[in-house]
Amino acid sequence: MKSQVRANRHVLIVMLDLGGSRYGTGVGQVYRSLPLDNLTWLPQAPHPVRGSVSLMGRVIPVFEAHQFLGQPPATPADESRVVVLGAGQRCFGLLVDAVAGLIAVPVEDVLPQPGPGPVYAIARADWQVSLLDLPELLALLVQKAGGWPSPRALQQWTARRPAEGRELVMAGNRGG
Repeated sequence: MKSQVRANRHVLIVMLDLGGSRYGTGVGQVYRSLPLDNLTWLPQAPHPVRGSVSLMGRVIPVFEAHQFLGQPPATPADESRVVVLGAGQRCFGLLVDAVAGLIAVPVEDVLPQPGPGPVYAIARADWQVSLLDLPELLALLVQKAGGWPSPRALQQWTARRPAEGRELVMAGNRGG
């Protein structure tokens, strides 16, 4: 997060809404925010893998982190987004209820959150923002999924998003 500290000692945070709570991450860890239209839903994938997105020729897995943050399961809506994030050498998508904006928080208002888990600090601005430890969160998600989803696995799980009232049609199983 040091790279996001501005000269006037502020941290730039992208705010994300998940399950009625506000979370955040450093602006330098966010690559893109995409509408759900870009998401290929993968109903056969193990939880917490929800789908994949294609970004600059790469297929990127998309995870749902709500349960790991003590929130109810995601319910996709018009404001829902896929936020493509970087954690170490990995790039992954996170299904969020909304991207709430960008804020600059004074460094002295970022309070460490002791203990294990995917929240490492609390930023206090006009509201409280729980700052995500992306490598820790990603490790939890990958462990629960049974490993990093390979491009081949993502392709095998591919399905198109159903229109309302229609069943999912698995790739290669379009029968008549």
